[in-house]
Amino acid sequence: MSSMQGKSNQPPRILVLGANKESTQYYELLLAQNVHVLALDCDPVLPQDFLDRWKDRLTCIKHDFSDHVGAAKLAREYGVTHSIAFPVGRALTALGKINDELGLPGASFTAIDTLTHKLKLHNFLESCGIDNYQWIYVPVEKIHSLSSYADEIQSSIGYPCIIKPVTGSGSVGVRMIRSAQDLKSYKAPERFYDDGLLIEQLLKGDEFSCSLLVDNDGKCHLLGLYFKDISTAPYRQETAYFSENSTAVSLAREAIMPLMQKLSSALELRSTFLTADVINSWSGTPYIIDCSARLSGNQVISLHCFNGNNPMQLYRENVIEGKSISCKLPSRACAIRFFDFTECAVWPENAPESPMAKARTSDTAVAFNASELACIRALNSGMHYTINSDKSVSNSSDSTPETELSCVKTSDGVADNRYSAGKAVGKATGCASGCEHGTVLSTSHSSCCDIQSDCCDDVIAASIFNAQELSHIVTLENYLHRGAEYGPLKTGSDLSSGFIMVAHDTVTQADMLALRYLKWLNSHAVSRIA
Repeated sequence: MSSMQGKSNQPPRILVLGANKESTQYYELLLAQNVHVLALDCDPVLPQDFLDRWKDRLTCIKHDFSDHVGAAKLAREYGVTHSIAFPVGRALTALGKINDELGLPGASFTAIDTLTHKLKLHNFLESCGIDNYQWIYVPVEKIHSLSSYADEIQSSIGYPCIIKPVTGSGSVGVRMIRSAQDLKSYKAPERFYDDGLLIEQLLKGDEFSCSLLVDNDGKCHLLGLYFKDISTAPYRQETAYFSENSTAVSLAREAIMPLMQKLSSALELRSTFLTADVINSWSGTPYIIDCSARLSGNQVISLHCFNGNNPMQLYRENVIEGKSISCKLPSRACAIRFFDFTECAVWPENAPESPMAKARTSDTAVAFNASELACIRALNSGMHYTINSDKSVSNSSDSTPETELSCVKTSDGVADNRYSAGKAVGKATGCASGCEHGTVLSTSHSSCCDIQSDCCDDVIAASIFNAQELSHIVTLENYLHRGAEYGPLKTGSDLSSGFIMVAHDTVTQADMLALRYLKWLNSHAVSRIA
């Protein structure tokens, strides 16, 4: 049992830095563990209805946590016993300072600083005897004269290579450099100027997202190891994640886990999450290309839950309660694809707009019809959504069948937060429409619920997927706005337009359905050139 938890019978009080809309999913899973949470952010934008729903367990304070002294004071006053790191980039170093000052379980400032500063990480890997790869450091005063490194790159690293900011995040400023001309034309993002750039060897192999929970004894537990698809060069942004328990993934797991345990032990990590991007080279040697002591971003947490590894539940069981834990391997293949457009295009004005997209731009009921409002209220109360598959068709020639949306309360609460795609459900308790049967599009935990738009209900069901294929869709979140411009995925912020998550017998089958939906999106977008 955690020593801090043993001092009191009160629910644990957990400090989290960052409170944007994208973190709502993380907070939902965390608050469901019967904990109290103190959230700090210089500009908190958690939805008001979400704050109202969790007002007894969630305290959200406007505070710039770069002022770690003030943040530590607030945490002390709140009686914080633990901290959990959400994806907040380099700003995570503030949490390390607070952990050190208050003696909280979790990663230290030294560990977080080492991991989030890519030059320090390279040097640390080499000092630990962990396989590293070739790189060149460009100090800030040389950023405007990158061409001077052309010959050194040619002789030591070779083209193509990768250039990135030392303290960047979200793939901002990460580019593939194919030639000296590409190097000359590269523009570094000004927000990451202060610490210089890295030019790195382009590794050949399979890239994985590796997510771990480091327990109270320093042992790494694998939440998930997911193969990644990457955007078209010169960009280096994830466009898809694939979860399976194939022979290839098993071999990668055998190579990567000892590497991650060695790194974790060298940093003396305990009671923390750890996420890394790892390339398992074609020679079988794994290389860490990015790493941080935090939860994974980009909807990876949805894959964890799908596989039965709710990270918040595991954290509570081990870090807070001191119980032994074990993580599950994937029992079914699953693919997540983000909305990637082949060229710059505009989502047409006459296209159906998802109520989820409306929810990002409006806080009033005026923007939604009755069906959409019912779904949004259900989302806020922890319900799931289904499409009524037992539609009654009118004989009237001027009448069209309406898609009914039903809601299903989570029956198992915290005990089991796994997904179950395509599960048939009976009459829904608290159902908005009163329908009795449905095909579940999203049976995730309430934090991962989705609102299906009229576009998804009618066009997708009728024009893209048949009934059997529809049963494989776990989650579909569409935030596309009419008249907005979209294009190829370049950075992490581009992922906010939406994604589709599909489960099937094999990853290939799952990805084929996901790609079919993306093909439909691309076919309906209007080319900016045209």
